[in-house]
Amino acid sequence: MKFGGESGARSALGITSSQWSRLGQLCNNEPLRQGRHRGKTGGALRDATEGELTEARGIARAIIEAWLQHVDASTGP
Repeated sequence: MKFGGESGARSALGITSSQWSRLGQLCNNEPLRQGRHRGKTGGALRDATEGELTEARGIARAIIEAWLQHVDASTGP
């Protein structure tokens, strides 16, 4: 692994533990039709709210932008 696991990745990319956890919750744990593991719940699924979608997209965007900055800094001039 490039960063040695979750903690290293969060540290290198400047992502807080709460942001990382919240994205994981929205993607993996909530019974959402838009989630990664929507079949795990075993119950009724619901659509994500606009707020949840905005929140997940914002966190994902921050991670992607931090990764791009990391790659850019790693390649140097």
